[in-house]
Amino acid sequence: MRDALNIDFSNISNNISGVNKPINLSTKLVKALRQISESLNESKRKSVVKLEVNGENFELPSEFGPILIELANKAANRSQIHIVGSRDTFTTQQAADYLGYSRPTLIKMLDEYKIPITLVGKHRKIEFTELIRLENQIKAERKKFLQDMAKEDYELGKLEGFDPVKNARR
Repeated sequence: MRDALNIDFSNISNNISGVNKPINLSTKLVKALRQISESLNESKRKSVVKLEVNGENFELPSEFGPILIELANKAANRSQIHIVGSRDTFTTQQAADYLGYSRPTLIKMLDEYKIPITLVGKHRKIEFTELIRLENQIKAERKKFLQDMAKEDYELGKLEGFDPVKNARR
């Protein structure tokens, strides 16, 4: 018999409504999510996570544990949670909001980094995987720029005791 973690959601009410809208969690649900997080942290040796939702049983592989822990922690802390499939598409405004840029800046970046887009009429759509690739390219470029600046400052004697080679993160 496989070890399992049993979580009963049957007595929890919430007012989750709509897609792409903020979710209002009841205090009871937040407490339950905190319990889930604590239980999952304590049961890393379990091979199966069993959930009961409204009287229906679900069995999840233990690999879902870290995902549920993260979800429970975010929800319990009332952080925003976004669940996005890798093939989901974003409008340029949604992509700009996700990355924290203006829409015109994002459009310039899409062209500069040669990120594939799909045109729907005159509207650009960006796959989530491509958006993440753009985000990673920007981060890598920014990191290299900062390392180069630190190295230059070191060579000019502005950063005494700092070794850019030794302090560079990989």
